[in-house]
Amino acid sequence: MPGTTPSTPLAPDTSVAGWHVCRNFFEAKESDPARAHEAIARVRLLYAVEQAAKNKQLSGAELAACRHEHARPLLQAFADWLAKEVPRALPKSKIGEALVYASNQWTALVRYVEDGRLTIDNSPAEQAIRQLALGRRNWLQIAG
Repeated sequence: MPGTTPSTPLAPDTSVAGWHVCRNFFEAKESDPARAHEAIARVRLLYAVEQAAKNKQLSGAELAACRHEHARPLLQAFADWLAKEVPRALPKSKIGEALVYASNQWTALVRYVEDGRLTIDNSPAEQAIRQLALGRRNWLQIAG
């Protein structure tokens, strides 16, 4: 999002998706290993960009600039690959579902590149609420 600063709130209609969509490609490895591995390799390259930025302790505008320089070309190549592969896959197959889901989520998946405050995935949020979910389940077992 060009022009955003740490004090600029995200628009209420801003959708951000995490690259956990890779899970769908993991599930498709048995039925279509070549395409599943290709997609997973492309996602790993994106995470490598994030790791390099983290090692440099980049944040905010510097992180967004790094993502623009390094992740954006990878994302464009991934988008081109998806556009080529979606019509070739059977829609109800595991790989077809993974390809279509990634394509449908694309705008939200790439939004993290625009704003250094956003993360590539929602793992930190999922880990933060995991204790709440486990505690709730445990309390339900005690009460039941």
